[in-house]
Amino acid sequence: MEAPELRVLAVVRWQLFLTLTFKREAIRDKVRGTMLMTFIRKFENVTQAVPRRLLWCCRRERGEIGSRLHFHLLIGGLPTKRVHKGLCFQTMRLWESMGGGFARVRVFDPVLDGLGYVLKGLDGADGYESGKFAGRSELTLSESCRRVVRRGSLRTDSPSSNGEKIE
Repeated sequence: MEAPELRVLAVVRWQLFLTLTFKREAIRDKVRGTMLMTFIRKFENVTQAVPRRLLWCCRRERGEIGSRLHFHLLIGGLPTKRVHKGLCFQTMRLWESMGGGFARVRVFDPVLDGLGYVLKGLDGADGYESGKFAGRSELTLSESCRRVVRRGSLRTDSPSSNGEKIE
């Protein structure tokens, strides 16, 4: 059964897909969370995004090889002119300069179903996929994403990723 939040997240115009790793496995969850939030605030500063208006969705996962925890993030809400390959490299350097492990950042391509990848296994139907998410099925959403989910839709004149106008 699909959660209503997933339908709302499916109409967000995601712009970046990120994978953020850690140098060491032995890092407490609280430290990982603090690193993530520090990264988001620095990213907002670098991109000149309106503070706390950035749309982001994060899920932690255990890797296929070595079972190391890492984050997958989707980011949206940036001015279109700021989203380019150079920003991807700048974002990778930002995470690595904070003491994170390696980072992979790509301009979001809806054809590649990055949203589906981040949301996989949330319905619990696929035990293997669900297990990779460190025994947790929750997503971490930015406050702006939570507002979008509470409203149940986006109020924008921009076309959605499938070309339909979202009211």
